[in-house]
Amino acid sequence: TTTFSNRNLKGLHLFPELFLTGYPLQDLVLQKSFIDDYQAFLEDLSAWSIQQLKSQEPLALIMGGLSYQFDTFGLPSQIENVLFLLEPGQKIRPIYSKQLLPNYDLYEEKKYFTPGPGPSLFRFEGCNIGLLICEDMWFSHLHDSDPVEQLKDHFETINANCDLVINLSASPYHLGKFDQRVQRALEISKYLKAPFAYVNRVAGEDEILFDGRSFVVDGQGIIAMGQAFKSDFLSLPLPLYKGTPSRTPLSSMANSWSTLFSTRLSSDTTSLLPLTDFECEEILEALILA
Repeated sequence: TTTFSNRNLKGLHLFPELFLTGYPLQDLVLQKSFIDDYQAFLEDLSAWSIQQLKSQEPLALIMGGLSYQFDTFGLPSQIENVLFLLEPGQKIRPIYSKQLLPNYDLYEEKKYFTPGPGPSLFRFEGCNIGLLICEDMWFSHLHDSDPVEQLKDHFETINANCDLVINLSASPYHLGKFDQRVQRALEISKYLKAPFAYVNRVAGEDEILFDGRSFVVDGQGIIAMGQAFKSDFLSLPLPLYKGTPSRTPLSSMANSWSTLFSTRLSSDTTSLLPLTDFECEEILEALILA
């Protein structure tokens, strides 16, 4: 979790992708017992917000979850991977739906989810905040649209500055992935001329490992980072953008979806690159959590 706050519960609190359900869920999202329990849980959250948070202003909680629509028989007709907003005295409500649904490697999101319609921003304490979920930050030839580009166009259309971009993720671990996340976040930060907050899940779920390491960049570098392979809590004032705006088209930048899966081979492509002591330590921490 990442919070931009300095007293009590007040401030903007961020929690990872599908924080309310776990991830990945696969066919569990279609089981009636799961759906009934989850819908009841959302009602409990709304009741908690109305009863317990009404005096905690300014306050906003943004967290990942599922949004269901049902047909006349009560069966799920549409499921979206969304960001929910909890505000004092109000029911929980979705404010953004994930646009890019991965359908490779361990992911099968297109099988279960409906993609979101387009960009969305959230206003908090006079700040304009752009919203993304995990895959939405990665340019890829596998997708027909680019949510980051759409977000930029949206801010320009409404003639507003972007004060912060947040990405709530459930990003599985592999060696070297953290550096690629940071570099991509810096690219987007410079492109949108705004700080970038990346909030990642930390857990072992079935055969998948999530390494945490949430972070915030200000356009120049990392200004806050959570622990690896451990639950953590970051708290900081709303950061200001300090980078040099990028003039490079987003689609031609170095860090794309394909870089996430590049192999660790030497130039002769016959042997793996040697591991450093730091990499060995990271792998050990990952195995301990697993």
